[in-house]
Amino acid sequence: MKLQFLPFTEKYTVWGHLDASGSFMVYVQAMDVYFTGSFNQTTYQSKNINYCL
Repeated sequence: MKLQFLPFTEKYTVWGHLDASGSFMVYVQAMDVYFTGSFNQTTYQSKNINYCL
């Protein structure tokens, strides 16, 4: 999946996947960096976690 966090810019376009259960894996081509991880939380979803790549 192609994700673009800042509109109208190609510099910070990332490729990867954000899962519904809180896991993610993305690749930032501009920086040649991979981000992988998991919030390990599927049962308690009333509080939001905001994170920025």
